[in-house]
Parts: sequence; C-alpha cells; structure tokens
Amino acid sequence: MKWYEKAKGLMVYKKIRQDDLLGVFGVTTRGAVGHYLTGRRQPGPAQMKALADKLGCSLDELMTEGEVNPLQLQINLIIRAAEKAMAMSSHQFTESERLGVYRAAFAAGLDMEVTYDQLTAYLGSFVRK
Repeated sequence: MKWYEKAKGLMVYKKIRQDDLLGVFGVTTRGAVGHYLTGRRQPGPAQMKALADKLGCSLDELMTEGEVNPLQLQINLIIRAAEKAMAMSSHQFTESERLGVYRAAFAAGLDMEVTYDQLTAYLGSFVRK
C-alpha cells in the first residue's frame, strides 16, 4: 500500500477532508491536494511530516509498506504523547507514576477526535501536578 492510499484511508477514518489538508501541502485548492493523494505530485519531507502529524501517525507509519490499522495507530499516538509529556517534565517518574500517566493517556486518547498535540498538552498538565 502506497503512502497516499494509507493517507486516504486515515482521512476517512478520522473524518479529515481535502480542505483540511490545504495548509499541509501549501496549496489553495482541493484539486491540488488531490494531486498529492493520487500520486501525481510528490510532497517534500516537511509536507510528509506535517501530513503524518495531521493524520495522527508517525512518518514511519505512513511510509512503511503494509495495511493501515487505525486502532494501532491510535495506540501508538497515545504512547508517544505519554512519553513526550513525561520527557518534558523534570520529575523522575516511578514505575507506578508512569503507569498512572499511561492510564490517563489511554483514558483521554481513546477518543479518536483528540490530536497528538492536544493529548500531549493535557498530559503535560497532568504530570506537572
């Protein structure tokens, strides 16, 4: 499966429209976005990273061959957000505290509408307490 096929599948799953990707690709029309999503145009590295962020997956997940598993991508997003929030804190977490952060991450992150940035910000406020 090509990256743009994965992207289109994730767009359907996450209810993201071509209009929502105008800024990602730096274009002004849905037609131009369509050129990327059909493989007629190839995005640059910064565009690919921005697309992966918008779709809630890593660049590696978007580019690696294979089928899309949206639930696994959501789990990966939750784990990355929890790890980033803990890394941003100066606190040395015990195993019990780490488990608490992961529990909070999964409780908040299973809402498919939450973005990586939103989840990281929420967890950041949680780990500072």
